[in-house]
Amino acid sequence: NFYFHDALLRDDAADYRLKKSQEVRPYDMQYHLFSKGQPENMDFLKRIRSLMDEYDARTTVGEVGETHHAIKMMGDYTSGNRLHMAYSFNMLGPDFNAKHFRKQITEFFEGAPEGWPCWALSNHDVQRHATRFMPHAVTLDSIAKLSGAVLLSLEGSVCLYQGEEMGQVETEMEYHELTDPTAISFWPDDKGRDGCRTPMVWSANAPNGGFSKADKTWLPVKAPQIARSVDVQETDTNSVLNFYREMLALRRARPDMQLGRSNFIDTPAKFVEWIQSLVIGGDESVVGKVEEEATRLYEDNQEKMSGQIEFEDFYQLMISRHLCAMNSCIKLKKKKKRKTAAEGEEEFDRESISLNYRRVQLRAQEDK
Repeated sequence: NFYFHDALLRDDAADYRLKKSQEVRPYDMQYHLFSKGQPENMDFLKRIRSLMDEYDARTTVGEVGETHHAIKMMGDYTSGNRLHMAYSFNMLGPDFNAKHFRKQITEFFEGAPEGWPCWALSNHDVQRHATRFMPHAVTLDSIAKLSGAVLLSLEGSVCLYQGEEMGQVETEMEYHELTDPTAISFWPDDKGRDGCRTPMVWSANAPNGGFSKADKTWLPVKAPQIARSVDVQETDTNSVLNFYREMLALRRARPDMQLGRSNFIDTPAKFVEWIQSLVIGGDESVVGKVEEEATRLYEDNQEKMSGQIEFEDFYQLMISRHLCAMNSCIKLKKKKKRKTAAEGEEEFDRESISLNYRRVQLRAQEDK
């Protein structure tokens, strides 16, 4: 959304929103009406898509740098034969509760039923989410697993930022170690982006965590990051890394976890519950039957699902296909193949309805 600015070079307005704290950077004090997100961008994205469509096995993903209308912009940019997918910064902030996640997902698909989201919790511009969500955590591993489980269960595509699959934490930087101009200019109120950009840690015992054989890396590799290295976690069956591998395998194995329509259920604030249903080759009457069956599964299993289940235990049960993963697969009578818009040329061998019921307890610090 930065490709065009206002043709008249008008100034942005002041940000009208009331905020919990004073912004540090002047850029964040503005309502960016004219410096980005201009109407001309819509046709330009069509030109990009048209060029990409001339090649095989290509895709486009947009990063929507916007804080006022990000979800709407994600929908606009991925509809009308523009980008294949887009993600915003709406899930890259400190909010970690059922209402917040539900709002982002619901607003996107209500506003852009033909669009395609790409969800992310971390990237190279924000504090790592394992650190960012710690105020809501029981333990570091539990919040890393929970956030990964939520992300990898969402309808759409997902982006994983290097190290989050290990529950990697933000690196504490000293001023003399900084390279990011933002941090150098606004230290210590804004510590910049260097803390999330330190090298990937492969080996606990190798120089620079196995990232490089150089005497010194551009950014330092420190002890807290080395403690969460790949080789340390690979041998631990309960590690964050192995949990991510199981969740990714489950997501690949179940089309409904990527393509299924999400229907949220009203529950207490500390819970977020939803049913994802994927209908391949069905019609409206079939969709109705899916929703009826989903409701029955939910009601029949409320008592079984009402216990206080730790996040990682819940998803281990889900992966093992026990009580906490109520799945039903119903064959349809017709037999024809249908290509899915999200997967391009991929085809499913049979028509099916897949229901996936999940309950995620967002347990805050004060609930302990």
